[in-house]
Amino acid sequence: MCAALAGFTLAKRLPSNVQKFVHPLFICAAGTFLAAALWILLEHPGLHTMDVIRIYSDWPGGGALLYFLLPIAVVSLGLLLFENRLLIKKDLGPILATAACSTTVTI
Repeated sequence: MCAALAGFTLAKRLPSNVQKFVHPLFICAAGTFLAAALWILLEHPGLHTMDVIRIYSDWPGGGALLYFLLPIAVVSLGLLLFENRLLIKKDLGPILATAACSTTVTI
C-alpha cells in the first residue's frame, strides 16, 4: 500500500508533458510491482514469485483476509447506493451511458 501511494505521489509530481505521455496510474502500478519484486528478492531470496503469491493467498495471508472482508465491502457499497437512490435515479441516464461506453471500449 505504501509503495502504491508513493508511486502515485511521485508520478503526480512529474512534469505535465511526462504525465500526458504516461498516466500516473501506470507509473503507480509499475512502482508497486517493482516494490513487490524487490521485497521478494530481499526478504525471500530462494522463493519464486508464484510461491509468494501462493503464501499470500493462503490463510492467514493478506489475500485470504481481503477475500474474507469482500462481502462486508459489497454490503457497505450496497447501503451507500440505497441511501443515494434518489440521486442515482435522477442521474441514471449519464450513469448508463458511461457504463455502456466503457463496456464497449473494453470489450
